[in-house]
Amino acid sequence: METRTIHVLIVNNYFPELTKLTIPTVELWAKKLNAKLNLITNRKWSDWPLLYEKMQVYYDGQNSDWNILLDADILVHPDTPDPLNSFIHPTQVAAKDSYHADRQFVGNGMDQYFYRDGRNIGISTCAVAASRLCHDLWTPLEISREDAEQRVYENRAIIDEYCVSRNLARFGLKLTAILDPKFHYDKLFHLGAFGRDKNQMLDEAKEWYKKNWKN
Repeated sequence: METRTIHVLIVNNYFPELTKLTIPTVELWAKKLNAKLNLITNRKWSDWPLLYEKMQVYYDGQNSDWNILLDADILVHPDTPDPLNSFIHPTQVAAKDSYHADRQFVGNGMDQYFYRDGRNIGISTCAVAASRLCHDLWTPLEISREDAEQRVYENRAIIDEYCVSRNLARFGLKLTAILDPKFHYDKLFHLGAFGRDKNQMLDEAKEWYKKNWKN
């Protein structure tokens, strides 16, 4: 039987007023996908930026046929379909958003993997899916934190995105999009916590609930 896991990073009791709204929507989707929900609540790399803890998927998901990583500030519409093996092919990594790597990473990553790959792809880790065939995506960095931080522009918090983007290049993984027209753009609503007012985010989440939540 195919095994599936949805991972959500929630450490340091992150924004409980919001996760009280978001996590039930993820739980419902996990049930529909026949997936296990794994809440990452403990730190493994306490001296690294907090978001690097998303790389725990490498260990927690090593026995799963599919792994999906979602940010804790994502609301999943109750009608969201199962994208695995249909919209997302097991030989491809799927991500909600991608961007030009050289906009976030100094010298396009400052190593041979980005240069050799040549696609200049950066991946947002707010919503990412990969099968067992592409589990290399989650491989933790073999370089030091200091070295990694030197390769990321201004916002040092996105070393998690540097890691998965580098792995995409390093292992030559293919990339598709979770939110293509077939999947519908309104199914995963990402509030986007970075630099935003918490009260405004909470208001948006509550408004989303009024319009979309059926349970």
